[in-house]
Amino acid sequence: MKELYNLSTEDFVKHVNENAIKTPIFGDDDYEFENFQYYDKLCVSENNKERCPKNRLSYEVIWDKEKEKIAFILFNPSHANSKELDGTLKNCVKICYALNKEQEEKIGGMVIYNTFTTRHPKIQEAIKLIKLEYEKLSNPIFKLADELSKKNISKVIIAWGNDPKNKLEEEYFNAIKTAIDDKKNKDIKFFAYRINKKTGQPTHPSPRCAKYVNEFCKNPKLENVSFEKL
Repeated sequence: MKELYNLSTEDFVKHVNENAIKTPIFGDDDYEFENFQYYDKLCVSENNKERCPKNRLSYEVIWDKEKEKIAFILFNPSHANSKELDGTLKNCVKICYALNKEQEEKIGGMVIYNTFTTRHPKIQEAIKLIKLEYEKLSNPIFKLADELSKKNISKVIIAWGNDPKNKLEEEYFNAIKTAIDDKKNKDIKFFAYRINKKTGQPTHPSPRCAKYVNEFCKNPKLENVSFEKL
């Protein structure tokens, strides 16, 4: 595995995209079969059966099972599947690879969580479908201490961008912050790869923010997150 960490960043991302074990965890509720054409990007195959899950609870990518994992909290569930990463998650891999240069223990994988679990082709429609009680019961970020202890993760990069504050209902966004800042999570270290100086929010690693991801990769220093300022 040592040669894996000597690759260029682009070659490493390509290796992870082609070879890593990718495991999306979905909720039990599905969109109706007749809607599959409209929801094509959301359809998955599980146990030789096509389904269109309404919710994605987490997404795990493992490229070296002997090493530690890191968690990201992003905005909404992406269209990444068990075969291929999307642009945002490729940027998350870049961040992980850059961090490998700063520590002896190499990062061998990442787990992606989101501010909400609803999946929909249109983001505004997904937001309308958010149900706080469902999220509290099913979204791992509402029970992070238990979730991360099972996966042996102690470091979380919050990278949800400006959208949660701008687009989510204030009650829901406050519920997220309260849950994450709970004293049960006191042993978890929360970081951002970049803080937006104008909004105070942690920058998202979407392809639109490639400039910031690339800047971080040149000087991979994580910033501490203050929930009082979010």
